[in-house]
Parts: sequence; C-alpha cells; structure tokens
Amino acid sequence: MNNLTRQDIHLYTLLAFAFLLPLSRGALSFFVLFLPLLAFANKNGFENLRSLAKQEIFKYIALFIAFLAISALWSHGGEDTTKQLRMYGYWLLIIPSFVLLAKKEWLPKIINSFLFGMVVSESIAYGLAFGFISFGDKNISNPNPFMSHIHYSTFLAFASTVL
Repeated sequence: MNNLTRQDIHLYTLLAFAFLLPLSRGALSFFVLFLPLLAFANKNGFENLRSLAKQEIFKYIALFIAFLAISALWSHGGEDTTKQLRMYGYWLLIIPSFVLLAKKEWLPKIINSFLFGMVVSESIAYGLAFGFISFGDKNISNPNPFMSHIHYSTFLAFASTVL
C-alpha cells in the first residue's frame, strides 16, 4: 500500500471540504480548525502567512474585517455584531488556508467535488419539496435541509455561475 504524501492529504482534505460545504454546517466548523492547522503545520507555515499578507486581496479582506470591528464599537446590537464578526471569521481562516493548500491543477477536481455536493444537497431538497422524503423537522414549506436559505442561495448562485 502506498504511503500518503503531504500533497495527497492536502488534496483529499480540500476535496472533502468542497463536497461537504453545501451539506454540513458542522463540517465547516471542523474545517475552520483543521485547514489552518494543515496549512501552517509545515516548517515554512508562517513564511506562507507573510506571503499572503503581501497580496492585495487579503489586505482588502483585513480592512473589511477591521471596519466591521470598529463599527461594532458604536453599534447597539452587540450580539448581532458578534455574530457577524464570527461569521466572517470563519472565512478569514478558511480562505487563506485554502490558498496555501490548493494547487492550480487541483481546482477542477475541487470544483467538481463542490458541484457533486450541491447535486446531493439539491436532490435532498427537491425530495423534501415534493414530499418524497422527510428529513427531521424539514418539510415542504422549508425544504432546505442543511442551512439557512440565504447561505444556500449563495451556494446555488456560485454553482450556477460555475456551470
């Protein structure tokens, strides 16, 4: 049996992440911790972080998060602000980790894995909507089995753009 290389682990982890993204919010919580650990577990992990800091897109993301944090100082809804910062914090950890781990030639496989996860998720949603299956407390009036409609519509929009 062949030993898995670090690159194989990175690829399979990213494929699992892409597939589970539209299917499980719990998996997202796992990957928020696991992807940064995997990205920075090598000997030059913090050097990679410095190289990311030099890229323009990450500077803009950091400015956006800083704007949210500063605007939280004068807002009245502390709980809502904390929720928003936590939501964006997920992506602040995942996106740089993804950029560090992914290779250009893996992107078609990763996108296909995400699209396959969307097919599974949509199949379940249509099964719920048409009453073919039941899934917990989900029913015809709320056929989205895994996340809120806003998040699900974002994934659907991305999937339709890719297709």
